[in-house]
Amino acid sequence: MTRLCVLWCVLATLLAAPLYAQTPPAGVTDAHPGLPPGPGRNIVIRTCSECHPIEIVTQQHLAADAWQKLVNLMADHGAVATKSELEQITAYLAEAFPPLPGDAGASPQGSCAGCDLRTRAVTP
Repeated sequence: MTRLCVLWCVLATLLAAPLYAQTPPAGVTDAHPGLPPGPGRNIVIRTCSECHPIEIVTQQHLAADAWQKLVNLMADHGAVATKSELEQITAYLAEAFPPLPGDAGASPQGSCAGCDLRTRAVTP
């Protein structure tokens, strides 16, 4: 019975750890409140903010295949992440920022559409 209890506690801890890792501790201000909690959030913050403000990401609302193309484009232009991390980024963004109602979500909007990937500068 004791072994079963220990096993259950270990399993519960392992399952809860990824959820805890995605949420800032109580009393700590979240530097990126526009990004909802979820698996891949921290990877998005680390990878995407190397080249541009996170707000460029959060203003996009794309279909999963469009997110995939955009993430691949960013990787081709220097975003530093493993293949697994790129997959996690795509899954997170597709879940957190799907197309808005009435929008096909086929292409980036706003500043992302004006991003000069060669210089990593956003043009207005």
